[in-house]
Amino acid sequence: MNTMALDVDSVLRRIKQFGPYQIRILVMFFFIFFPIAYQTLIMVFAAYEPPWMCANNSTACLESNSSSVQNKIYSTATRPIELYERRCSLNRSDWKFADYNLYEGPHHTIVDEVRKDMSTALARKQNKRGNDQTRNETKLG
Repeated sequence: MNTMALDVDSVLRRIKQFGPYQIRILVMFFFIFFPIAYQTLIMVFAAYEPPWMCANNSTACLESNSSSVQNKIYSTATRPIELYERRCSLNRSDWKFADYNLYEGPHHTIVDEVRKDMSTALARKQNKRGNDQTRNETKLG
């Protein structure tokens, strides 16, 4: 009995390599898996809670209103977690988000990069506009 085993190359030759059917399958898988991947990746942006600290003039903050408490940073890593969750019962004027330079966090994010690129592009555009005006004034004058 002679059975012919099919390998990947012979199957691809038989179905005419990469054609419209394979493109349809890829598109179908893309539309099936994109929402699943999106739900997983959105947690990076949606679940982040920035650290917080007591406001300078807070009288209702966690322990005593000493300077060491006002500089203490509370985050989701704070133990016991009740100290972090206490923020929910404080007035908004009693706490503030931690100053950027006081915690170890993402100091250089993609938002910073986009902001830097946009400001650079805006500066170039303004310089070009100024140079064009100078050229026009010299032509007219």
